[in-house]
Amino acid sequence: NRTEVTEFLLLGLTDDPHLQVPLFITFLLIYTITVAGNLGMILLILLDPRLHTPMYFFLGNLSLVDFGYSSVVTPSVMGGLLTGNKAISYNACAAQMFLFAALIGVENYLLTTMAYDRYAAVCKPLHYTTTMTTNVCVGLLIGCYVSSFLNACIHVANIFSLSFCSSNVVHHFFCDGPAVMALSCSDKKRFWTALMENTTQVTKFLLLGLTDDPHLQVPLFITFLLIYTITVTGNLGMILLILWDPRLHTPMYFFLGNLSLVDFGYSSVVTPSVMGRLLTGNKIISYNACAAQMFLFTVLICVENFL
Repeated sequence: NRTEVTEFLLLGLTDDPHLQVPLFITFLLIYTITVAGNLGMILLILLDPRLHTPMYFFLGNLSLVDFGYSSVVTPSVMGGLLTGNKAISYNACAAQMFLFAALIGVENYLLTTMAYDRYAAVCKPLHYTTTMTTNVCVGLLIGCYVSSFLNACIHVANIFSLSFCSSNVVHHFFCDGPAVMALSCSDKKRFWTALMENTTQVTKFLLLGLTDDPHLQVPLFITFLLIYTITVTGNLGMILLILWDPRLHTPMYFFLGNLSLVDFGYSSVVTPSVMGRLLTGNKIISYNACAAQMFLFTVLICVENFL
């Protein structure tokens, strides 16, 4: 005795009528710039024979994909802001989710392919023309699309194999996977139910730290203080040395200076708070501070890896 959902209602960004027109204008400007930039890049690459190289071949496809996934979501969001119509059919929701996931995946694979292309050009310049042939470029591009579309197909098919028989209100401005899965009444989404329903909101966390033994806390504090002092002194000394010595104003030392800055940054995100807790015994960290610490640490570690 269940009624299957045939359409979804997207809550969108706001219900305030005073904000809908400004938001529509903002999205229209951003979308216009995105479309003009990407299509302009594609036309420029097609029309200029000097740009018919592997790098611009992949760059043109990246622009096409960027235009594609922007067009999957943005026009429908703008239409909803302008008309107030929040309904989207079951099939249209599935199509939007599939195309968005597939094109985002293609972009990620393309960026990886472009990184390999630049590696071949820089590290093996004499073999570049024989390595990145037309067939290889086309094969890599097809691989990007096939891999991403298969991945998206599996995920979207799994989501829409669930039963939707209760609420059809999607708490999002487009058909995103987790937001749609939260509406399912199928047993397959038990793990999502545990997250979405009957939960108490956490406002702070307790960090257990390294030890509860009071005899170890002071020695650990001194150890961390020494390590942190050496880290800060070494990294800031390296940065100042590179800035002051004109002989070190080269690409290698430019990146080395930034590496020192990042190393100082992610050390400072964690170590002072650890030392403070060892000294005071206060193990509480607020929800927002925890999110900020996690974000900064992750970003700076990733920057170090890319550097």
